Amino acid sequence: MIDIAFGARPDAVVGASSGVDDGVTGHDRWLRAVALGAGGHYARALTELQRSRAATAAGPHSSALLSLVASTQASHLRQCGRHADARRLDGDALALAVAAPPSPTATSATADALVGLAADHLGLAAFDVAERLLDRAVSGSADRDGIGRAESEGDAHLWTWVHGGRLALRAAWVRTELCLYRGDPVGARRSADTAIAAAQGCPSVRHVLKTDLIEAATRATCGDIGGAIDLAADCVRGADRLGLDPLRWAAAALLVGLSPHLDQPTSRWADEQEARARQAVNARGGHLQPAR
Repeated sequence: MIDIAFGARPDAVVGASSGVDDGVTGHDRWLRAVALGAGGHYARALTELQRSRAATAAGPHSSALLSLVASTQASHLRQCGRHADARRLDGDALALAVAAPPSPTATSATADALVGLAADHLGLAAFDVAERLLDRAVSGSADRDGIGRAESEGDAHLWTWVHGGRLALRAAWVRTELCLYRGDPVGARRSADTAIAAAQGCPSVRHVLKTDLIEAATRATCGDIGGAIDLAADCVRGADRLGLDPLRWAAAALLVGLSPHLDQPTSRWADEQEARARQAVNARGGHLQPAR
């Protein structure tokens, strides 16, 4: 499941699980929710998050996992434009992470919550607050040697990245978006380059694709419209192939926004991809709005 959620197999099918005590831990259910949310299966992901909470006994040693659960639910709401609702959950996630005993997982959960809160405030146009939260997140410097509950050498590499490099990459994405919102192409270019560097050697196909999407938006803002169109179209095709419908919708929506620069066949294709991805996600519990 770690390889589906954070590795090379995001297109693998996540089968149904029962709600009874079938030996599936709260941590396992969190991973299932991450994988399901990446594919736009938000209703199923919410069920797994609720079961993760139920399977995780209250107490200081469970706080880090419960924080990750709250951050994950917040990210799904944020992807659907529900930034105010996501902010409340990210606030809960931060409180839980801070209350947890020191560990690599607690440190990364804190950073996850802070980056999530920054993204929430960005969506609410509170740009200065978003910047301060990003600064606080990166100053925490998650332990890159922490491997969580890795159970094999193969898992160890993934968990090291989940608790380290992934957080730097997420922060670079949000900082790039902050610069784009502020109309700062120079800052966006610098932050996008940071994200590209952080994605080098990244084990997660999904995170590499999201980095490409951030780069496409940056190219558009910096005047490289042709490069933005080519890269966004590649993102649409890659996300479609991997079953990552939220990313497919976001990339297609970017193309729709560039429609004045598209030829007619490409414009029609972008509209079709945006509509298909949005309808697929909304049928599974999402609330995506039309790009135009």
